[in-house]
Amino acid sequence: MSLHKDVKPFITLLLVSAAIMAIFLPLIPPSSGTEAVEIRATKGGALLLGRSGQLEVPLSPYEQKSVYSSDNPFDFFSGMVDESRISRLEILPYGSGTICNAMISGTTAGLAGRASFCIALSLRTGIPLYVSRELLALNSSLPKNMQS
Repeated sequence: MSLHKDVKPFITLLLVSAAIMAIFLPLIPPSSGTEAVEIRATKGGALLLGRSGQLEVPLSPYEQKSVYSSDNPFDFFSGMVDESRISRLEILPYGSGTICNAMISGTTAGLAGRASFCIALSLRTGIPLYVSRELLALNSSLPKNMQS
């Protein structure tokens, strides 16, 4: 009986977490208009190089890969990611900004977040990063209005 009492709060927490994720992290189908990019570190960001062009994206000091730090949330959480379950990361135009789409293996949907999250995760885990050809065609820095 005590095992049942211990499991019930965990299941409740799991269901609440899933509901919050469903509200704040929209599911987005995979994009066909993307291409693989190489990530090169720049001062204050990353340069994404693809065949269709390039795109410079500003990154916070926490998002940039440096020496591992347990104080850095990106270092901490990337250690929990099972790279074999994420087939690719995508940076796509979304409304008036951009979005990070993490494609979970075996599904047709992914979880969405900030574009810089994709770069931070790819830098730490080696998960392939794909970027919309539309964004690469800018051949410049990601405009301020598209950084969220």
